[in-house]
Amino acid sequence: MPTARELTTLQRVALISTIPCFSMFSHDDRYALTLLLSEASYSLGERIVNEEDPVDSIFIIVNGTASVTRQGQNKQMELLASLGPGDTVGLNDKGFLKRTATVTANSDMIVLKLGVDQLFLFLQKNMHLLATMFTTSENMLRIQFVKSAMPFEILPSKRIQKLMDQVEEKMIPKGSVVFQKGMPIDTFCYVISGEIAVTVAADDHWIGQGGSFGEATIVMNDLYPVTGQAASDCRLLTLKHSLLSELQETEDNIKNTLTLLNQDASHWIPNPDLIFYSYLTLDQQNIVIIKNPQNNICYKLSETGFFVWQELSKGRDIKTIEATQSPHYLASLISKWMAAGFVHSDPGP
Repeated sequence: MPTARELTTLQRVALISTIPCFSMFSHDDRYALTLLLSEASYSLGERIVNEEDPVDSIFIIVNGTASVTRQGQNKQMELLASLGPGDTVGLNDKGFLKRTATVTANSDMIVLKLGVDQLFLFLQKNMHLLATMFTTSENMLRIQFVKSAMPFEILPSKRIQKLMDQVEEKMIPKGSVVFQKGMPIDTFCYVISGEIAVTVAADDHWIGQGGSFGEATIVMNDLYPVTGQAASDCRLLTLKHSLLSELQETEDNIKNTLTLLNQDASHWIPNPDLIFYSYLTLDQQNIVIIKNPQNNICYKLSETGFFVWQELSKGRDIKTIEATQSPHYLASLISKWMAAGFVHSDPGP
């Protein structure tokens, strides 16, 4: 285990002030909150939290990086995000009931830890902070939603803040059709609460809290291959794909991303400078993490992601890989890898 370096109280206050949920607190309130924080350290490959575990603590990353993964419908681990200094674990778990994802250290890490019970007691003594936290947590959810929508994830933070005004919230009653087979996919949606039932080849699938749909097709002008129906009352955040046409006029990186992702026969070349970490966890999972030493971004590869990476390394083009993998999944995966500098496009002759 790495040795934790004690942070001064002023350093803790400065770190707390960068967290959106606490940024609107007064200096005195932030100072009082930092007195409740303790330091913890984690080694490469060590799990910080596990999906489905009760949310009993909040973590703020001081240094190091971590991967956020969730078990998909095929029981494989899907990469959701990469975390670094200043990011938090636990503040996005709605309702403090169960963890919605697993967080694993990609390097030796130092974090600040705050028990949920301590936070509740603190808020009970400072009731004036509840309204502030509610407002900032709603904004955090919208920022997270916009950043997760390909290719909006590569926009600068100030531009993402402006896009928040374009996010709409919709309430879908139980039994309503959310999307219909054959309909154009023109909106990216995120499920805040409720469940959507989708039937694929006679098997039922569910898009629940924290799930999303319509993302990869932002760049594909595709149609829904299935129908989705609200299995319960649902609350959604939505973002229209039409925003892309406006962004292409003002954001060169968006224009370049769309151009690259729409090259049908494009070859994607892996970055030769990447560093690979492979290890076996206590529950016998073989974990592969790729790291770009140029920007220190790390990603944990799922079994499917590792297969796609191997195919790209063999020189396979996207059309060839699409014969065995969903084109929606591939578009989303390639977009994330491109933004992280893991791959670059080779249009060919």
